[in-house]
Amino acid sequence: MGLAVVGDISRHTTASTALRDFVRECDRNRQTWFVSDLDELGERLKG
Repeated sequence: MGLAVVGDISRHTTASTALRDFVRECDRNRQTWFVSDLDELGERLKG
């Protein structure tokens, strides 16, 4: 993992198809993750 963006950005991804697609593509790899909170980050790091 290189970068984790922690926080709820659902309001922004709901409003922007381009951002939603970008987040989805980023979450497919291990370089950049978008997570809603530190608990979710911890779970992703375990797996």
